[in-house]
Amino acid sequence: MAKGNGVVYLARSTWGKRTAAIIAALSLGVGGVVVASQPAVALSAAPEAVVSNWTDNFDGAAGSRPNSQSWNSEIGGTGWGNNERQYYTDSAANSSLDGNGNLVITARRDNTNGLNCFYGPCEVTSARLTTAGKITATYGRVEARIKVPTQSGTWPAFWMLGDDIGSVGWPQSGEIDVMENVGNSPNKLLGTLHGPGYSGGDGIGGEINTASPLGNDFHTYRVDWGPDRVTWFIDGTPYLSVGKEDLGGKQWVFNKPFFLILNLAIGGTLGGAVDLNAMPAQMVVDYVKVTDLGGANPVKSNPPSHGGSGGDPWAALHVESPAVSLQSVADGQAVEIDGNAANTQGARANAWDYSAGNNQRWQMYRRGTDNVFVFRSIGSTLVLDKNILGNDVQQYGYGGNTNQQWVFADAPGGSSGQIQIKSGQDGSCLTNKGHGQQLRTESCRNGDSTQVWTINAA
Repeated sequence: MAKGNGVVYLARSTWGKRTAAIIAALSLGVGGVVVASQPAVALSAAPEAVVSNWTDNFDGAAGSRPNSQSWNSEIGGTGWGNNERQYYTDSAANSSLDGNGNLVITARRDNTNGLNCFYGPCEVTSARLTTAGKITATYGRVEARIKVPTQSGTWPAFWMLGDDIGSVGWPQSGEIDVMENVGNSPNKLLGTLHGPGYSGGDGIGGEINTASPLGNDFHTYRVDWGPDRVTWFIDGTPYLSVGKEDLGGKQWVFNKPFFLILNLAIGGTLGGAVDLNAMPAQMVVDYVKVTDLGGANPVKSNPPSHGGSGGDPWAALHVESPAVSLQSVADGQAVEIDGNAANTQGARANAWDYSAGNNQRWQMYRRGTDNVFVFRSIGSTLVLDKNILGNDVQQYGYGGNTNQQWVFADAPGGSSGQIQIKSGQDGSCLTNKGHGQQLRTESCRNGDSTQVWTINAA
């Protein structure tokens, strides 16, 4: 469950070679960790109906431990492959039921037992629970309703590992990260796949930024997992999808039993700086559930819509790359949403110095294998939109309209990786009007560097 940079890319289309090369090179992703496991017992299947095969509602007396017929406690302070600060225990002080139908995993500033971690005397204790050797699933809907902590340095996760990890090792076992979040980025939700050739720093996944911190309330985190595709959801809304065809020929290792893991890590490669004075921190889990979907593949990416009408305009799109920047060849300025109105419908899209802010980072969606793309702001979840009655460029909720779709063309006379970005409505070219100025679309002009762009991993 460590994080790094990876790659998400799909089939190339038939436009210019330079343009296709950009798509293949774009990258951002997430990573993983090695653990050991025991053999697991597969759940029963009921392909004739959608059946809830297994649920833990965490009913029980306050202070009691989670059901030992389903859950194991892993123990230790080795850093867990990510330089994490916590020591995992099997104490009720770190994982117990609250008497109100919740499991509470608590990270505490505590070393009353003289525990030693990889860095010396341990600073924090916490818990990591797995169903290894007790409950596994092969395909289906895997979900949990969780309230994550908000303290700096917390790193809660809900994830799965291949049940054969003890014999084949990681990453051959495969890993599915259903949910990861860190207190230092409270609005960011991460989802990832790891396998041979796409693990650790090269895991394949993506992220979504929510309007408010995830720790403000409970949310339902879920994957729908089929033989050839995994799709991620928050509160029933899909935001990311990865299929076998997205791996660029690498091995798909998700056709076998996986066991479940809940843990609250502290610090480490993703958790970052820790505020020990803010402890204790709690990860509260309402339920964990596995539902058999009859072995069907889930839908492709169908992310949140903040506008539009008539059906779901996202249904025909999938994630082409989970985070990119658009930068002008003329002066290096990046496409950004006005920072003073970053979450507002109709906020201006300007040219500005690139600083990797979420108002300058875009999820890039694609319609099938067509040369048709949609840019969705990571900061606001609204999309890059050409005013349907004019030429100003702004952000707006996606409605499936052509003024919100963009096509790529090799820039005439440009170098490798340099393209024109044209409006799907009228073919006019995205144009940089100068530092701090609102972008416009104008008639395309050969040799005009203000209409030439590069698309870069962000």
